[in-house]
Amino acid sequence: MREGRQETLTLKGLGLVEMLERTLSTTNAIENMNDTIRRVSKRVKLLRDGDMVKRWVANGILEAQRGFRRIKGYTGLLTLAAELRKHAERIDRVDSERKAA
Repeated sequence: MREGRQETLTLKGLGLVEMLERTLSTTNAIENMNDTIRRVSKRVKLLRDGDMVKRWVANGILEAQRGFRRIKGYTGLLTLAAELRKHAERIDRVDSERKAA
């Protein structure tokens, strides 16, 4: 449990716009897309290979894309990107310190 603590990222404290934080705190968008993929590929009985599976998933994503809306709080995406970059740099630093030890 302690091992991954430094690598854990939380939305709280990133200084994000409240609406963006709320949007990213749920899995609704992912669940909605997964449901659409399931619905689109529900009647497929024979999947010959991995490429065919990828095509059906891509088809489901394209179908789900029609229902995508602008992310609430999208103005905070630049802040999120900057914070994620900082977090990645911290993880890289921790990894290099562990390798040196």
